[in-house]
Order: sequence, then C-alpha cells, then structure tokens
Amino acid sequence: MLIHLQLVASLLLLNLLLMSSMGLAFVGPASMAPGLCPAVAALLHYSLLCCFTWMGLEALHLYRLLVLVYNTYMRHYLLKLSLLGWGVPALVVSIVAAVSTDFYGLNNGMCWIKDSNVQYGSVVAYLIVGLLFNGTIFIIVITTTLQLRSVMLPQQKRRSCNITCSVLGLTCALGLTWGLGFFSMGYTNHVILYIFTILNSLQGFFLFLWICVKRLRGAEPSAMTTGQSFSTHILSDGSEVWPSSGRMRQSVPPEGEIAANTSKF
Repeated sequence: MLIHLQLVASLLLLNLLLMSSMGLAFVGPASMAPGLCPAVAALLHYSLLCCFTWMGLEALHLYRLLVLVYNTYMRHYLLKLSLLGWGVPALVVSIVAAVSTDFYGLNNGMCWIKDSNVQYGSVVAYLIVGLLFNGTIFIIVITTTLQLRSVMLPQQKRRSCNITCSVLGLTCALGLTWGLGFFSMGYTNHVILYIFTILNSLQGFFLFLWICVKRLRGAEPSAMTTGQSFSTHILSDGSEVWPSSGRMRQSVPPEGEIAANTSKF
C-alpha cells in the first residue's frame, strides 16, 4: 500500500504543479517574481518524472509478486524503492538545471521546458524506457497467468480469469496509456489526443477506484489452506514463514500463492 500511496502522491504533485504552471503563465511574466516560472517548470518536470518512475516501480513490484513469488527477500525494500522513485528524477532535473537554468521558463502557455532537445532527452526518452519496461513486465505477467490458468481445475479458472483482467486494467491505469502520445507525434491526431488526455487525466481516479476495490476485497475472509496443520503467511516480499520457528522456506510457487499475491497487489 505504501508503494501505491507514493504513486498517488506523485500524481497529486503533478496535477497541482500543472495547474500552478498554467496559472502563472496566464498571469504573465510581468506580474510574477523573477525566477518563479523557471522554478515551477523545474518542479513540474520533476513531478512528471516521478510519476513515470513510480509506474515502473509498480510494474517491478507486480513482477516480484506474481512471477518470482519466493526467493525475493530484500532488506529495506521500501526504502530502496523510495530512493529510486524520488531520487532518480531529482538527479535528472539537477543535471538539466546544472547545464543551464535557461532551459526552464515560459513555453506554449505554461511554465515548462523551453528547449525541445531537452524535452526529448529528459522526458520522451525517459518515458520510452519506462513504457518498454512496463510493457515487458506486462507481457511476462500475462503469459505467466495464462500458463497458470491452463493447469488449473475448472472451478479455479474463473479466478484465474479475474486475475488476468485485474492485471490488465491495473497495468493500463498505471502507465501504458501514456504510450498513446507517440501515435500523434509528427502530426496532429485529435482523436488520439482526446483519448490520451482523458485516460491520463483520469489516471489518479482509476487508481483511487482500484484502491477502494482492494480495500473491499481485503475485508473478505481469506481462503484457508487445506491439508496443513499450520497456517502460513505470505509476506509482501514473497517469502513464506513457518509460524512456529520463523524460518523461511524456499520452494516453487504453487498456483494458490500467485493468486494470493495478486489480491495483495
């Protein structure tokens, strides 16, 4: 949940700074303090890169839960993800600002990056890397889920189908819709631009709905494991703990654990 909340925080920061950027541009440079527009532009650049980074980290976390399942223990996991999610964008923006602060300023009715080369290098290229990573994880997860469904019992296949639909909707809500912007590059396609704007503007709303559904599903009683004299608890890092001794057991992930981890994500 902390990973999801940090993505929510980056989206909230992006929306607030976008409105501030357009508001300052509406007021005009003559009415604003010197350096205010470039500062807001740099923060807007930072918040956008944070969103892209946290989308990638969501995909990484999904991969760990659904594909690796076991043998994924990592010390200070959330701390390391937070350093990546907030630190890498800060590094990129710092490099751009260190080269020249003139890269940020008033551009096309908003406080944003003025140099097109910087936009392509620090935003478009960053997004391409993130989309390639998310798309690869998406294909791996869907393939794994379909393979799991093929070996399930008939009464279990409905649950596997729900897993596939959940992964599909969640992955689209957390980043793949940004790829629609590439279909309008080089020429103006108003249909694509409208779809791109609507879907990505509602990304935070989709995430809100998903978290609400997750909370409702979490209130339901969890399924009990049969044929065992003890209960096990699957940690968020994918390790299985023996309650009596606290020892971790390494094993091949059964179908039930993948389904259980899907509900956790």
